[in-house]
Amino acid sequence: MSTSAAPSPSPALVRFAASVLSLLRSWSALTLVLSHNPSTGCTVESFAEELVSLFLSEETIPSQEAVEDFLLGYFDEDLSTSLEDGSEIGVAKDLRSLWTESLEEEEGETMRRVRETAERMKGRKVEVQVDEGEEISGSDSEESGEDDVQMEIVEPSKKREKPEPVVDDEGFTLVQKKR
Repeated sequence: MSTSAAPSPSPALVRFAASVLSLLRSWSALTLVLSHNPSTGCTVESFAEELVSLFLSEETIPSQEAVEDFLLGYFDEDLSTSLEDGSEIGVAKDLRSLWTESLEEEEGETMRRVRETAERMKGRKVEVQVDEGEEISGSDSEESGEDDVQMEIVEPSKKREKPEPVVDDEGFTLVQKKR
């Protein structure tokens, strides 16, 4: 009785899938959503599988708009998050470049950049800073009452600097509000 093993994937597909994983792991918006909403059941790996399937299901490379729509749809439907930072444009462009480069024998410029970025991002976490009380002119957030949100990547080895203690005239240390 012989068992037939599944055919091994092509080297190009392996390169593309590995690059997609690296790209998604370094995408700050995705990392933030997944780390703050684990109840979605979504993972970087499952998202990567869907992206690879998208590229495999097309006879030609998917258009920039099709990839952007797919990314936005995934965020909206699977992660219940509205992606409004515009980062899907760059990610879609990189995905299309990765697909093209994966068909070549050598590692391309986008593959190298994505791999190096993922290596630098390893072990870091994304922090969100909400600026409350500041007026944001010329944006939709005035009508909706949303706050300006800025994402920042923090290395785990760096610790936040504590402010110097404030001592009054009698030598007592004053308690300061957290910022």
